[in-house]
Amino acid sequence: MSLGQFLRPYAKLLLITLSGYTFVFAGLLSFAFQLNNEIHDFTSQTNKIYQHPFQVNAAARISRQSITTLRNQLLYGLIEQSNIRRDTFVVETDKIQTTLADNLNIIQTNFLGDMTKVTEAISFTLQLQRIQQDIIELLINHDITNAEKLIKNQATPLYQALMNRMDYIVDYSSNKAANLVIQAQQRSEKSQTTLWILFTAFSLFTILSGCITATMVLRNLFNRDSSLRKTHEDLRIAATAFETQEGMLVTDTNNKILRVNRAFSRITGYDADEVLGQNPSILSSGKHKKPFYLQMWKIIKEHGYWEGEVWDKKKNGDIYPQKLTITAVTDNNSVITNYVGTICDITLNKQAEKKIADLAYFDPLTRLPNRRLLMDRLNHSLLTNSRHNQKGALLFLDLDNFKTLNDTLGHDMGDILLKKVAKRLVQCIRESDTVSRFGGDEFVILIEALSGKSTIAATQSKDIAKKILASINLPYQLNGHDYSISTSIGITLVKNKNTSVDELLKQADIALYKAKDDGRNSMRFFDPQMQANISNRVALEAELNHAIENKQFELYYQVQVDKHNNPLGAEALLRWNHPNRSLVPPVEFIPVAEQNGSIISIGHWVLDAACAQLQLWQQNSSTESLTLAINVSARQFLQDNFVATIKSALTYHKVRPELLKLELTESILLNDIDKTIVKMNQIAALGIQFSLDDFGTGYSSLQYLKKLPLFQLKIDKSFVDGLVEDKCDQEIVRTIIAMAHNLGLTVIAEGVEDESQRQILSKEGCSHYQGYLCGKPETIDKFEARFSQPDTSSTPVALTALFN
Repeated sequence: MSLGQFLRPYAKLLLITLSGYTFVFAGLLSFAFQLNNEIHDFTSQTNKIYQHPFQVNAAARISRQSITTLRNQLLYGLIEQSNIRRDTFVVETDKIQTTLADNLNIIQTNFLGDMTKVTEAISFTLQLQRIQQDIIELLINHDITNAEKLIKNQATPLYQALMNRMDYIVDYSSNKAANLVIQAQQRSEKSQTTLWILFTAFSLFTILSGCITATMVLRNLFNRDSSLRKTHEDLRIAATAFETQEGMLVTDTNNKILRVNRAFSRITGYDADEVLGQNPSILSSGKHKKPFYLQMWKIIKEHGYWEGEVWDKKKNGDIYPQKLTITAVTDNNSVITNYVGTICDITLNKQAEKKIADLAYFDPLTRLPNRRLLMDRLNHSLLTNSRHNQKGALLFLDLDNFKTLNDTLGHDMGDILLKKVAKRLVQCIRESDTVSRFGGDEFVILIEALSGKSTIAATQSKDIAKKILASINLPYQLNGHDYSISTSIGITLVKNKNTSVDELLKQADIALYKAKDDGRNSMRFFDPQMQANISNRVALEAELNHAIENKQFELYYQVQVDKHNNPLGAEALLRWNHPNRSLVPPVEFIPVAEQNGSIISIGHWVLDAACAQLQLWQQNSSTESLTLAINVSARQFLQDNFVATIKSALTYHKVRPELLKLELTESILLNDIDKTIVKMNQIAALGIQFSLDDFGTGYSSLQYLKKLPLFQLKIDKSFVDGLVEDKCDQEIVRTIIAMAHNLGLTVIAEGVEDESQRQILSKEGCSHYQGYLCGKPETIDKFEARFSQPDTSSTPVALTALFN
C-alpha cells in the first residue's frame, strides 16, 4: 500500500486538522529546524572530540611511549652491550621508529594547537633517528666510550627537547579533550531534556494534527537516535584514548577522585573502586612536606597547569619516583570544574640515569671512584685544608710487573687481581678517604684530615703507605694458585689551594717514578729536586732523539800502551757535541738512552763510524793493521738482527773482520746465556774478537766464562784505583790476571794514572795499559798524528769505542 493510499481515507480529517492548527504546526516546524541545527552542532562537536583531542592525544601518548622505548633500548644496549645482536636490535628499532612516524603524521594532520611544536617534534625525531643509527653501530662494535659520549652530548638533549614537545601536545589535547567531554556531557543532558519536551509536544501535536505531524516527529526521532548512537561511538573512542600507558585520574573541585584508568591501577596497585571518592593524598609517600604541595596548588590555580617529579607510595608500600602532570579543566565561563592528573612511573629512567652517572664517576671494573671523581674530591680537600688548617696526602700507586701477569696468565686473571687489590686498598684506609683507579694498574689514594704540621702529616702518610705495602704483598688466590705482587708508592702532601690539582698529581707521579727507579716495592716522598731531575731528563730525551740526525755525536780516542810504553792503540770515547750544553759526557746521556731505547740507534751509529774509520786506516800503510773495538750494550746485542747488522756494516765498508773487536759487559750474561753463546759464536766465526769489559764488577760466572769465545779481559778501573794501598784490590787483580792467562786470554787494565800502578800490574803479568798515565782522550786528528811518522817497531793499534 502506498503512502497516498494510506492517507486518502483521512484526507478530510487531515485537511480540517491542518487548517485548524496551521499556526501550531508552523511553530513546531520552526522548533524542529532549531532542533535539527542543535543536532548538527552536537555532531560537529563530537567530531571535534574524536578528530582533534582524543585522536591527537592518543597518538601523542603513543609517540611519547615510543620515544621512551627508543631511549631505554639505547641504555639497555649500553648496559648489556656484549649481548646485543645486530639484526634483532635493528629490526626492533625500525618497528618503533615506524610506529613513531605514523603517529606523528596523525598529530600533524589533526592537531589544532601551535603547529610549530609539531614541526619541531618531527624535526627532532628525524635528528634522533640519525643519531641513534650511529649509536647502534658504536654499540655493535663495542665502542662504549664513544657511544656513551654520543648519548650524553647529543641523544639525551634531543630526547629531552622532543619529550617537551610531546608533553605540550599531550597536555594541550588532554585539556582540550577534557573541556570537550564536559561540554558534550552538558550538551547531552540539555539535549535529553529538550528531547522529552519535543517528544511530548510532538505527541500532543500528533493527536491533534494527524499522521503528517507524527511522521515528521518520527523522522526527527530517528535522526536523533542516529546522532546519539554516533555520540556513543565517539565516547567509546574517547574512553579508549583515556586508557593509555600512562596513569590518569580525574577529580572534582573538592579533589575527590571521579575516575581512573587501568594504567593508574597497574602503576599504583589500587583498583578503581578502592580510590573512587578518595583524595589523591592516599598516594603520598611522606617525602614531600606541606610547603611543597602548597606551592604546587598555587601554580595550578594561577596557570591551570603543573608538572614535576614526585615520590609516591604504592598500595604495597613501595615508594617510587613518578612524573606527575596536573591540568585544571574549566567550563565556558573559565570556572574550574575538574582536575586531570597524569602519572608515569620513572623508576627505570632513574636507574638508567644512575647507571650513566656510575659510568661517568666510577671505574666499571673495581667500582672505585675514577679520575674525574678523585679530582673533584681533591679540589674539595684543598678548600677544606685551607679552612681548617689541615693537611692531606696523595698516594700514587702502580703495581710492579703487572704486565708480566697479563702476558702469562691472561687479562682475565689480571682483572681478578685488580679487584682484589682494590678491596685491600679500601680496607687500609678510613671511610672518609678515597681510593680511586686511574686505569690499568694505577691507583690514587686521597688521605684527608691529617695533622696541620707537615712532619706529623708525613709520618701519618708513611704509616698508611707501610700498611698498604704489607697488605699488597700478601699472596693472592688466582684460579687456585698463589700469586704475589708488590707495589710502588709515590707520596706528596696536600696542603692548601695554592697548589693545583694537576700539580699534586704530577708530584705524586714523580715520586712514584723515583720509587720504581730505586728498586720497586717501596715508597718515596716528593721533593722539588725530583721534579727538576725529571724535567732535565725529559728535555734530554727529546734532544737525544735528534742528536744522530743532527750529527752531534763524535768519537774521541785515548791511547793504549804495552809494558815498554809503546803505543798499541787507543780507546774511542763517545762524546755528544750539544749545541747549547757544550760537550756532554756519556755518563749523563747513556743511561737515558738505555731506558728510552735510543741506545740501539746510537749503537748502530758507533758501529758504522768505526767501520768507516777502519776503511780509512786500511788505505794508509801506517795504520792498515790497526784494530778497532766498540762497546755493545746488552739491549743492542739482544736485537734479533744484530748479527746481520754486523755483517752488513763489514760488507758495506769493506773492512777485514779481524780488525773489529766488540766489547761486551757482564750484564749480557744475565739473559738467555745459551742464546748469547750461540750469537757470540756466529759473530766470532766471522773473525771478530770479543773483549769482556769491566771484568769482576758484575756477573762473572766462571761456569759460562769458559764457554764464551772471548779474546780479552779488561780489568775495571775501580780495582786499579786502589791497587797501590788496598791489598784486597791487589789480590783481585792478581786473580783476574792468573785466570785470564789460564784461559788463554789477554789482559788489559784501564784507568792507569801513575807509574806505581803500572809497575804492580806489570809485576803480576798484565802488559797492556790505558789511562791518563799513557794519554788523555783526544780527537781523531790528534790521535792519528802519533802515526804520521812510520814506526816499524810499533805493533798494531787497538781502538775501543766506549760509552763512558
